[in-house]
Amino acid sequence: MHQRKDWKTYSKFAHLIKSESPVLEGILECGTDREKALIDGFKRNFQFATFLRCFSHFKDNIKRELGNRGFQSGDKQKFLEEIFGRQEGTVKFFGLVYSDSDDKFDVRLASLKESWIERETKLGCSLPITFYEWFKNEKVGNCIKLVKRKSLQKG
Repeated sequence: MHQRKDWKTYSKFAHLIKSESPVLEGILECGTDREKALIDGFKRNFQFATFLRCFSHFKDNIKRELGNRGFQSGDKQKFLEEIFGRQEGTVKFFGLVYSDSDDKFDVRLASLKESWIERETKLGCSLPITFYEWFKNEKVGNCIKLVKRKSLQKG
């Protein structure tokens, strides 16, 4: 399956999974690494599913983007804590992805805009768009899906 990496192979695999476990027919979410062929193959078998990016791939992409902008590990960590939260001992500080609703997510993201742009300006990054704009354009959809998934798990 990994040698071909085409949608037909992944579709056959998804069909086999569904055949072995018919309860999966109505699955609502499916985590992937965003490989197009994988998503296309699985979409043919799980029509109701929303395809989420694997959390670790999601986090790795953010780390990579921050690195591309010239941020060092300490600075990267600050962004990651603001997005994903952090834990100190038994105390958990929730990040952006733990927002209870889309509206709260939007408010929290907007509250980070100024500090994110300021940090990037101090760094002297010359990329055409800011990290804030990149994050909003590229990652917000996945964050919103994570927010919705977390609220569904609570309810």
